[in-house]
Amino acid sequence: MLDTESLVGLMTVVFVKSDLKSRVTDASITTVKRRDNVVARIEAGDFPYLLEFDQLRKEMKNNSMFRLRAFREAPIHFAPTYKYTPNSKEYDQSQKQRTPAW
Repeated sequence: MLDTESLVGLMTVVFVKSDLKSRVTDASITTVKRRDNVVARIEAGDFPYLLEFDQLRKEMKNNSMFRLRAFREAPIHFAPTYKYTPNSKEYDQSQKQRTPAW
């Protein structure tokens, strides 16, 4: 069986079909304020700041056992797409008030 490093060298494009549950998290901010901060950063177009706190990117960078570590994403130049209120352009307005994420 090939390891992840070997697979990357063999393939140009790999599609991963999964719900990785990646979120934008900044441990220094409380949960309630985190959502407001993320939404404000999205509205300001400050995606580089938000990407610093993307859980998937953190795992790929810091967890040597993470199987997808060697894979590289294309640059992200768009706002998070999870989770909108159905049939609207507003981020989750339900009771859960989910923090937007990629």
